[in-house]
Parts: sequence; structure tokens; C-alpha cells
Amino acid sequence: MKQFLFFGYLILLTALLPESAARAAGQSMGRLIQSTTFEEDYQALVYLGLTETPVSGEENPKQAFENVRCSAVRIFGNGYYGSGSIYELREDEIIIATNRHVLRDFDEESYVTFSNGRCEGGRVIGCAKKADVGFLSVPTGNIPCEELLGFRNVRRRQEAYEEAEKNTGFFMIDLTGDAHDEDYLEGKVLDKRKYLTDYDMEMLYGDCRALPGMSGSGIFDFCGNYIGMLSGGTNQGEIAGVPLPEIEREYRLLVCGN
Repeated sequence: MKQFLFFGYLILLTALLPESAARAAGQSMGRLIQSTTFEEDYQALVYLGLTETPVSGEENPKQAFENVRCSAVRIFGNGYYGSGSIYELREDEIIIATNRHVLRDFDEESYVTFSNGRCEGGRVIGCAKKADVGFLSVPTGNIPCEELLGFRNVRRRQEAYEEAEKNTGFFMIDLTGDAHDEDYLEGKVLDKRKYLTDYDMEMLYGDCRALPGMSGSGIFDFCGNYIGMLSGGTNQGEIAGVPLPEIEREYRLLVCGN
């Protein structure tokens, strides 16, 4: 029997009177600039719901990877590390989705490393009872707003997951190397809902290599849509991921409380 292994705005508005009008008024009018602070820009992005990663119009894994890498994080704790994804950006906190088993020993000395190298502590919001899913909260208070503007949360689209039929291509971000040398691994969907006894539930089952430390990594289609989360892999090059609908269900229950 094959066994799956846990791999551990700046809004700039410019107005300038036409030169002829300025001369007619007998005065010289300069450039009128209304600027905002980084804090106001970040608040505007959150308020307007503009915090999702960009999506490619056509399938292009390399471009999609560049678009979503700002959502990927490393999670360190007690000598181990795993991966995760920014699931939601809020004004006062960052919600991170990862595996339940990655958060097993997360404590006050554990921390999250973001795509720009910033490290911050956090707290476990909750973990699912059955699915290999858990959520972290990282407060934004210590993170400069100009850095927050460089982060994005994953783009979660139910229809993208539903369209992921057999042989649909996907990629996962590999954070197992140097912190500034992220890469990605490509694979294909074998079954978006396959019952796996190791997990006692239906999982996203795919053909792809996975490395230790990638547990919790997002699974993205070639346009950059988040369709699942890596939970484990086999030595035969198979991966098991938690499907997006299950992650969303646990997010509503554990984070939103409904």
C-alpha cells in the first residue's frame, strides 16, 4: 500500500490648468497633488477588496508563479518548517492557511517568514477536526504598510476548482531552498476528489513531486487560481491535497465563525 508522507495606492491625483487658461488668469498655476499615506493605501485595498493575487488571462505557469509568490509563506517552529498561503489580508491581521500537522507544535517562539523576508510571530486560530487544515493569525501592527502593500492573498474561485478535471495542470510553490530563491513544481490533476484511506476523506489527488517542507503549500492552476493545499506525497511522485471547498468550509467555521 502506498503511504502518503507529511512533508513537514499610492493614489496620485494630478490636476493642471491648461497653459492658456493660466495665462488668461494672469497667474502661473503649479501642479496640484493629492497624496495618501501607505497606511491609507493599504486600508483602501482591504476596504475595496483588491488584495487578491493577479490572475493570468491564459494558462502560463511561469507568469502565474510570479503573480502568486507574494502570497506564499514559510512557517517555522521547534526545529521544523512547513509552508502556507496568505488566505486573507485584513486591516489588523493576516490570515494564513496551512496544514493542521504543520501547526501541531506552533508556539510563542514559532514564526512566519513572508515573501520579502520579514519574520513575524502569530497565533493559531484553529485547526479542523478531520481535514488537514489550520489557520494562523499574524498581526499587522509591526509590519510597515509599505511592506503590507507588497503582499497579496490567494485568489479563491470555486469555479476554478470545479474546472480542474483530469490532466489539468497545476503548480506548487517550493520554499524548501534558499529563502530568496523560491521555485515551483508542475504537476497534473489525476482526480480532484479521490478517497484516500490515509486521510479518511476525499482529497485532490495529483501527479507531482513534493519535497519535505512543502506541507501547506498552495496548489494553483496555470492561471494562478488557488484550488487546494498540499498535505502529503509519496515516493512514487503522487500528491494529496485538501480541496478548496473543504478549506473554505473550515475557514468559515474556524475563522469567520459561521
